[in-house]
Amino acid sequence: NFGLLVWSTGLAPNPLIDSITEAKKDGRTKRTLITDGHLNVVLKDTDAVDPDVFAIGDAATVVDKPLPATAQVANQQAKYLTRRLNALVRDRTPSKSPFKFQNAGSLAYIGDWEAVFDRTKAARGPKNKETGRVAWLLWRSAYFTKTLSWRNKILVPMYWFLNWIFGRDLTRF
Repeated sequence: NFGLLVWSTGLAPNPLIDSITEAKKDGRTKRTLITDGHLNVVLKDTDAVDPDVFAIGDAATVVDKPLPATAQVANQQAKYLTRRLNALVRDRTPSKSPFKFQNAGSLAYIGDWEAVFDRTKAARGPKNKETGRVAWLLWRSAYFTKTLSWRNKILVPMYWFLNWIFGRDLTRF
């Protein structure tokens, strides 16, 4: 039992982003670059867009459209930017449509074989919430299906099994 749990990760500013002085930064945090709808960085002095510089993920905020700092957003931005860059390399005109985040919902493991699953703000599909073991199974399934390499598809369940038997190894923290 405990009274308060505080979890904090990844809050240190990225030194690369801090060193960029020409780009416009978020006025609230000063830690993220402002981009236009096509993920091009906006310049500080002129408010012009630099067509050769892009920013995605935690390093960027789309102007007037704050997005959550999650892997889901960064993954969708990376796919969008890949399509744009591939079009440019192949001497085709990139799509005129700006980046649009498609929320697929949220999953969070909360321990003791339980999780929280929320699709109430999802862009498509059924809108529902789950908690407990069913949400834990959904979380594990999503985690496993997002694993890319065959090596990790073998190692991840093996580590899950070892953690279940021996508990988590806390000596490295």
